[in-house]
Amino acid sequence: MKRSEYLSVPALRLTQPIGTFYATALPSSQLSEIAYADVRHLETSTTEVEQYMGIQRKLDPGRLVDIEEYVKTVDASFPTSVVIAVADERSMSFNERESRITFYDVFEDDDGPAVPHREIARILDGQHRLAGLNRASREFDLAVTVFPAIDIADQAYIFATVNLAQTKVNRSLVFDLSEYSRNRSPEKSCHYVAVTLNRAEGSPFFNLIKRLGSATAGVAGETLTQATFVQCLLPYITRNWRRDRDDLRRGHIIHRATASEFQVTPFRNLFLAERDDVIADVLWNYFDSVRRRWPMAWASSERGSIIRRTNGFRAFMNALGRAYLALGGNDISQPTREEFSRIWERSTLKDEDFIVERFHPGTSGERALTRELESAINIFRTNPGRPAAK
Repeated sequence: MKRSEYLSVPALRLTQPIGTFYATALPSSQLSEIAYADVRHLETSTTEVEQYMGIQRKLDPGRLVDIEEYVKTVDASFPTSVVIAVADERSMSFNERESRITFYDVFEDDDGPAVPHREIARILDGQHRLAGLNRASREFDLAVTVFPAIDIADQAYIFATVNLAQTKVNRSLVFDLSEYSRNRSPEKSCHYVAVTLNRAEGSPFFNLIKRLGSATAGVAGETLTQATFVQCLLPYITRNWRRDRDDLRRGHIIHRATASEFQVTPFRNLFLAERDDVIADVLWNYFDSVRRRWPMAWASSERGSIIRRTNGFRAFMNALGRAYLALGGNDISQPTREEFSRIWERSTLKDEDFIVERFHPGTSGERALTRELESAINIFRTNPGRPAAK
């Protein structure tokens, strides 16, 4: 066997029902030199397992951008292991006495073809983390789990275990945990607004928001998740919440919204002035005007009623910015409930219209309702003194 040592690092040997594997740590640049994401199986696969592996290993450009941005933040971390599988047993050895794992460049000989160091291992989990670090030109020490040469079926099983069987953290819980952060951030402010409106008696959202994304014990009638609420409010505060969060943690000065930016993020300056209470008041007034304009629809708990559910809420949040600007909302003056009500007087929608048969579930229904609401806002802009619609 002809081979030359390429890399040697301390490692721990672990034995579990699936077999023996190793735990180590490598700088991301070194890991990139010995491990690859095998997307070629899409074209060259000969088994269903290989096709499955190939399809699942495609890099997602959107995730790469998110990770590239994330790794530049001040508190970025990847505490979980990147999982790799060695392709050829000749490419790796483990020294039990020294607790070291060694990777090799393998040369072609009677024992088999050459295996260059860049093809030592296939990435089973973590390729987006590694690619994102490379794109950002950042160096991280990464925990790495190394499986010795195992067949493609075992690799597929491990892949499925770490990628498909694991439970993702509920997004509402992620936003709820922002409460414990010592620093201000857009998501923490949106969490504050959601919790404030959910707790306050008389609020249009009193006991309507599932803080952790699932029904709260002892509370009936919750129709929205905190994740939906926060994700709809964030765009009015920031164009990039992660960048703002990182800048605030670093103590950087964040610029106020310019006149043109204000048209897109009208609550940004309130956020920077730490006036989350005012943002909460605006949403209270806005949705209280909705509740008073369509009281029967708002009070309805019928299954097909949408006004207090995701589609209805998202549509009204889509229209919030235009309504706010149409009424001259700014850093000093905030629209009252009565002023918002003047807009909805222009709408021809009736209580009985807020049903799934009129506005279908999904984005099509959300867009259709948004258009109806924006139409009322446009009429108000054109003629603020027009009598209320009959």
